[in-house]
Amino acid sequence: MSGTCYNVDRHNTMHKKKRKDGESMKGYGMNGAADYRKIKKNAAIFMGVGIAIMILGTAFFLVAGALFLDAGVKARESQGKEEVFDPFRQTGLESSYQTMDIVGLSYDFAEDFKGTYHYYLAFTHDLEIRVIKMKGEFPEEMEPLADYLLYGGDEPEPVTIRGTAAVMEDDIKEYALQALNIIGGEGFLDGQGFDQYVGQCYLDLTRKPTGYGDREGAMSMLFVALICLFAGGVLLVSQIKRRGQAMAALEREKRGFADARMYRQEAEGEESPFGAEAYGAETYNAGTFKTEVPGPAGENPWKDIVENAGTGKKGNMFLGILGAIGGSLIGVGLWILIGFANFIAGIAGFVMLTFALKGYQKGAGKLDRRGALICLVIAAVMIPAANVLECFILLCQAFFEFEVSMDTVRYVAVNFSELMSDCELWPMFFKDLIIGYGLSIWSSYKLIGAILTYKE
Repeated sequence: MSGTCYNVDRHNTMHKKKRKDGESMKGYGMNGAADYRKIKKNAAIFMGVGIAIMILGTAFFLVAGALFLDAGVKARESQGKEEVFDPFRQTGLESSYQTMDIVGLSYDFAEDFKGTYHYYLAFTHDLEIRVIKMKGEFPEEMEPLADYLLYGGDEPEPVTIRGTAAVMEDDIKEYALQALNIIGGEGFLDGQGFDQYVGQCYLDLTRKPTGYGDREGAMSMLFVALICLFAGGVLLVSQIKRRGQAMAALEREKRGFADARMYRQEAEGEESPFGAEAYGAETYNAGTFKTEVPGPAGENPWKDIVENAGTGKKGNMFLGILGAIGGSLIGVGLWILIGFANFIAGIAGFVMLTFALKGYQKGAGKLDRRGALICLVIAAVMIPAANVLECFILLCQAFFEFEVSMDTVRYVAVNFSELMSDCELWPMFFKDLIIGYGLSIWSSYKLIGAILTYKE
């Protein structure tokens, strides 16, 4: 065998070694045309699945939009109606605004846990007593009503208030009863007398009637729609990329085989199908054709194949970091689920690191040492983040017993550190953090060692 043929075989050997090193790409290395066609076929199937999921998400989105429109129409209809507040009626509370004329008003006898909403005793001209709820500090325009109740004198002009009726919680009823017994004297009212005289509902001046549109159903549909659109979009984009990589690898393999056949023809003295015109007269001389000759683009035709087989082209670090963060969030979700199942969630650290690596590889197109170390740092940061999120959800659940709203979520977020201290949760937080890091290192030490010793 001539020296030129030996060069070709050496390139084939390098080619095979590179392909072996690239097996981690799961099918993107030089594994043969049949594998690439199979990858293209599977990618096309999953692209169809992604499109179907996005279509389903679009349908849910349209349903959510219709429900929101219906809820808006019913809310406007209810806000265009008014009726006199009836504290003894517990049905149809959202059907219209309810109004009441008052001449006396106590100072607040209770407030919510955030200090945002305050509860008062309101008195009508006929000495009826009602409970009302207002937002913020005591209004200045109501001062004459409070002075009349405390000091007497001439009855002020009645003030018309309006809001939405709401069923009174037991704790509000208890505080209101205590306030009335202070104003009217000990034994003024008992629980049964309170229900008969004051009523079972209070007038909430902070809310508008919403009618009976299915706003909660609309929110649920919207949430499902967003999940479907996101999942379908990610699946579609990833499979388009996967199919493109398979097609590119298939073209590289075909070109490699074509070049190899051309080299052998030249080495054996056969006429090349490309000829001197394609490769230049200086390098095209029968019997001395070498693999170092420049190709049609002026470069070694083996260079692209050898450098990119199995590893992909130069990675995009920004997309890789986004992919790593997205992948690690799967571990965060698992951490929270395991924590709420009353198990130690540290084992989820391994999942964070594993999916961070996969996410980086998918986003960047290549996992190198730099990317692996970035994933390790992201996973290390996500462990305390998951622990904080778990405690945040616990606090929100506790305060949702008093009020379920975004305002409650904001309150917990703004006062997180103080609430953790008040609820004595910091010891549990640090204990879980230490155990979490310990179990994560224990379950991932082999993977971490592989990252620290990783060579491209």
